[in-house]
Parts: sequence; structure tokens; C-alpha cells
Amino acid sequence: MDNSILGSSSPEPTPAPQSASDSAPAKAGKFKLTKLERRWAMYDAGNSAIYMFLILIAVSIGDLAAGTRFADDPTNTMSLFNGISGALVAVMGPILGAIADNKGRKKPLFMFFVFLGVAGCLLSLLTNFASLSTSPWAFFVPFAICMLMILIGLGGSLLFYDSMIGDITTEARSDNVSSRGFAAGYIFSLIPFAICLAIYYFFMTPSYSTDVYGTSVQGGYVLLRAAITASLALSGLWWLGWTLPLLKSYRQLTGVDPVKHQIRDAFRKLGKTFKELKRYRFAFLFMLAFFFYINGVNTVIALSATYAQQILKDVVSSNLLNVFLIGALMGTQVISCIFSIIFGNLSKRFGAKLLITISVVGYLAFVIYGVFMKSLVDFFILAAGIGIFQGGIQALSRSYFSKLAPAEKQSEFFGLYDIFNKSSNFLGSLLYYALSSAMVNSGIDVTKSARISVGCLSVFFVIGMVLLLLLPKNHADEVVSE
Repeated sequence: MDNSILGSSSPEPTPAPQSASDSAPAKAGKFKLTKLERRWAMYDAGNSAIYMFLILIAVSIGDLAAGTRFADDPTNTMSLFNGISGALVAVMGPILGAIADNKGRKKPLFMFFVFLGVAGCLLSLLTNFASLSTSPWAFFVPFAICMLMILIGLGGSLLFYDSMIGDITTEARSDNVSSRGFAAGYIFSLIPFAICLAIYYFFMTPSYSTDVYGTSVQGGYVLLRAAITASLALSGLWWLGWTLPLLKSYRQLTGVDPVKHQIRDAFRKLGKTFKELKRYRFAFLFMLAFFFYINGVNTVIALSATYAQQILKDVVSSNLLNVFLIGALMGTQVISCIFSIIFGNLSKRFGAKLLITISVVGYLAFVIYGVFMKSLVDFFILAAGIGIFQGGIQALSRSYFSKLAPAEKQSEFFGLYDIFNKSSNFLGSLLYYALSSAMVNSGIDVTKSARISVGCLSVFFVIGMVLLLLLPKNHADEVVSE
């Protein structure tokens, strides 16, 4: 697919042998992606459909969990989902990364996690049979299992997807290619999301179905569950559709010879990698900085919808509030798309690290703004501000780290990178959950506790910013021509 976001494909060589970029890069002028780079970037368009769909899960989690204890505090429920899945991926990450660095292992493992996630999307349709039962747990438990399959599939596939960047492009092009990937994810994920939103709109809450269609309250829950799971299956098929072209074209260029005892060897390689990090001090220091600031980023992304619902529930009716929240978060995707490309282009002039630091400061400013949010206008401003820095901070972090990691150990190092990434989702959500629960149990108002918990996330951005400033200039900061 040729488009202005990804850039048109440059002339392609014969299929074999595969070069680092699968075709000759453009000599001058507008940045253009090769066929392999474009297919890699479009995987972001596939998996981002699921991340977009989590918005609908977030605004509906209270109704989906109705009748269970998880319905009482939707924000904490979402943090628990993200915490469990993030912890599992964080534990598996370095082991899988070490195994994937063996020749021929990266692609099969990538496929496994994609198919696991897609299976979770499709199997969610079966949870609708729970409507035959009067127990609310009959739906929520299998639905939660499907959600964990999806989140683990997403997290696991991204571990290998991120590490593919060294195989599909050159170091000089990595900032722009990574940015195009995030841009594709932000904008193209809106296509299936718009379809899902059209389905969701007609059954958004049980009370809406009761008022409009005259159903019973229980019937309203049945319709909402059916809309959510049907949309989730559609998003899963979109994810799979954009995965297949990458699977067809990608070949692992680097790696080591596999050994007989894969699991035992993976633990040995993991220990060796931690020891070798002392030799790659720039990579290690950046990973520490990344761990802290991505803590805040991932938690803000995961909990923004449910946080806004808690803060603004007395300002706008629930049905209308859901529409406004979804609209604002769709706007965030468009803004993120535009600015991920802008930041990718600016990195050629100013360097990735400076732009990452600016993004951390920007995120910090808007998180503090969010603590004092009082109206829908505030939320729209917050969503726009987050969109400006979200694309740049994610895309440039990935490409910057790929330059610091040795070429023959990309999967192994990205396994560690994803520990910091996924465990930050776990720890950030856990921190929010612990603080909010403790304050509510001590008698503090739920809304006030939510504001304080979000405010505490700012410490992650501050520590991350300080560590970035302490990171010495190194070869990854050099601006290299394409």
C-alpha cells in the first residue's frame, strides 16, 4: 500500500539476496520506504487496532464486569489487566529474546504470539454463550482469559517485531522507519476502530439499550457483550491481515547457531547479557532512563479513559461522556501520527536523544495538567498534548536503542528492553492500583485518590529525564546521512 504516511516504495531489486533494507534507499529528496520497510511498518497498523479497541474496553469495563467485585473501580480493574499481562511478558521477554537470537528462531516465535493474540480475539465470541447463565462470572472469567491471551500475544509479538528493525533497515534510516511504523499504527488503526465504534454506538450501555430498544437490563448487557466481542474479533482479523505480508517478506539476517538445550542456554545467555551490559554502558543507562519515563507513558495510555470517566462523571451524562472520550482519544491518534513523522524527520537535524528528552518534559507537563482536570475542554487539551509527544517518544526510543544494541544480539537486548517496557506497564499500573486502593480504604474520596495517584506518576518522568541528561553523547547521537 502506497500512501503519504508511509512513503511510496522505491524500486525493488530481485528478491534474493535480501539486503538490510530489501531495496536501494532513495538517493535524495522525499524519504521513501522500501517494500520490506513498508511491510514492517504496517504491522504497527495491524496490532494498533487492538490497542485502539482497548479504549472501548476501558470505557465499558464497569458494565462488562457488572455483578462482580471488579465493577466497583473500573480504573483499578484495567490496571490489574495490564499489570498481570505485563508481568508475564516481562518474565518471558529476556528468555524468548535470547532464544530468538538463534538463527531462524525469531520469525516462528513472532508468529506464535501473533496467532495467540488473534485466537484470543476470535475466542472471545464464545463468551457470549454465558448469556445462557444467570451468573455474571460466567461471562467475565472467560472474557478475562481471552483478554490476557490478547495482551500477552501483543506484548510477545512486539518483542520480536521491535528487534526486527536491525534486519529490515539500516542504522541511518532507523529513526525515520521506526517513526513511520508508529505513524501507520496511529492513523490506520482508526479504520477498524471506526467500524467497531459504529457497532458499539448502538449498544454502548445497558441503559441505552433499555431506553432505545425497550430491552430488559439483562438484555442490555447481552447486547453490549455481543457488540464488544464481535468488534474484538474484527480487530483481530485486521491485526492478522497486516501480519501476513511481513511474514511473507521477512528473513532473519543475523543470529547465532542454535544449541541442543534451548531453554537452559537461554538462561545462560540471559545471565551473560546482564554481565555484558557493563560493556555497553550507554545502552544500560538509556534502558534505565527508558524504564522510568515509559512507566508514566504506558500507565497514562492504559488508564486515560477510565481516569477521565471518574473525574468527569458528574459533569456529563455517561452515554454522552463515552462519545466525547472516544472522540478525544481518536483525535490523539491522528495527532500522534502527524508528530511521530515530524519527530522522525527532526531527528536527522537535532538527534533522537534531545527529542526524547523534550517529549519526556512535555509528557510531564500534561500529566500535571491532567491532575487538575475539571471539564471536557481540559480533557481535549490533555488528549491533544499527549498526542504531540506520544508518537515521538515511542518511535525514537525504539530506534535509538537499536543503535546502542550490538547487531548480533538485537533480540537478546530487545528482550531486556521489553522487560523494562512491559514491567513498566506492570509497575506503573500496580503503583496506581496500590495508591488508589490504599487511599480509598483510608476514607479518601475516589475522585481525589485518582487525582493523587495520577500525580504520583510524574516522578517517573522526572527520574527518566534526569537519567537522559546524565547519558553521555555517543555514536547513537551522531546524525548520519541516508
